[in-house]
Amino acid sequence: MNGRPVKYRFANQKSYYIYDFLSREDLKNIPCSNDLELRNWLIDLKGIGPKTASWITRNWLRSERVAILDIHILRAGMITGFFEKDLNINTQYFSLEASYLNFCNSLAVRPSDMDAIIWSYMKKNNKLALNILSNLD
Repeated sequence: MNGRPVKYRFANQKSYYIYDFLSREDLKNIPCSNDLELRNWLIDLKGIGPKTASWITRNWLRSERVAILDIHILRAGMITGFFEKDLNINTQYFSLEASYLNFCNSLAVRPSDMDAIIWSYMKKNNKLALNILSNLD
């Protein structure tokens, strides 16, 4: 690309996932009118986990009933106390999501707005966040 080589991570896996997706018999029945049904449908696809499925759902349907939990949101939640420090985003995504959505609702803030605020702040202050987390024990 523009005279330089480009590498793609997991190219063979991604092509397999795309092939698998395009081979599905239910492509004409994607639940595009219900955010939670769409997210669940997406999670059923090979190669898509809760975070990616939530991201697609949030952006396609403007859903405020799903959370896009990344490391910045997880760290902010641990620092402020709405997430416990020993929780695992890979195995406990949905319980973390419920806590996060409850936190946002308690503050009367849309989850998408809170995501943007937290993500921006934590990205800029990553070293500070890591320092605070190391002292939480």
